[in-house]
Amino acid sequence: PHPHSPQSYSLTPSRQVTVSFGLMFTPDLPKALAEIHRVLKPRGVLAASVWVTMPMMDALKRTMTAVLGAHPPPPPIDPLSLSERKALDAPLAAAGLDVIDDTIASIVFDLGEPQSAWRMGTLAANETLTQLAEAGTHGDVWAKAETAYAEATRQWVDGSRGRVIVPPASFRLVVAQKRLSNTH
Repeated sequence: PHPHSPQSYSLTPSRQVTVSFGLMFTPDLPKALAEIHRVLKPRGVLAASVWVTMPMMDALKRTMTAVLGAHPPPPPIDPLSLSERKALDAPLAAAGLDVIDDTIASIVFDLGEPQSAWRMGTLAANETLTQLAEAGTHGDVWAKAETAYAEATRQWVDGSRGRVIVPPASFRLVVAQKRLSNTH
């Protein structure tokens, strides 16, 4: 097979697969989980992390609402798409993977100086902002976005250091084990 074809990878079964903040971005979750199931040895485990809360997404939504003058549509790639337990657990079970451990943890993001923070914080909307700027239908979208993001994150600025410190985002770490039977 071609060196980058799916058949060229994982020619031998694996004891563990790790997916760090990636499952929520796959266009076909059942297909991705079926592939993970395929490459795992019996009783092999999947360790996966998915976002549960993400304050940066709220700030981005407020920013895009200010730019558009209306609530934005849901993002095409939603980091919070698997935030509800059943959104991940049901597809895992359907793929023949049983949750054996599950924990919630948190992380704080230091986005740096406000100038770089707004660039980082609006990265997920960069393509939309570029399209709006090119269309010229919403005025100076970059200036609007920068101003709106600064307002949305004003309470996050650490006064002593002048850095944007995002409140804790939470994520779920799930460990799922491949069932012994070949049926899902």
